[in-house]
Amino acid sequence: MLHRFDGKLVAFSVLAIAQTMMSTLYFVFDPDYSFLKLGVVSVLKEIEFMRFLNEKYNYGLKYLILGDL
Repeated sequence: MLHRFDGKLVAFSVLAIAQTMMSTLYFVFDPDYSFLKLGVVSVLKEIEFMRFLNEKYNYGLKYLILGDL
């Protein structure tokens, strides 16, 4: 998942999807943009992405794990 601010890549997440869970394996951000609280933004966007996958494709994801599966 890519996070951009004014077109510039400021953070990204590497996600893994299993049967009932999604895991954030890695999260990397530009420290110059730490005022944006990008970790919080990333978690909220990942929850939104899980909801999208569940509603549109019936994935059945129940849990978001912050770290390795």
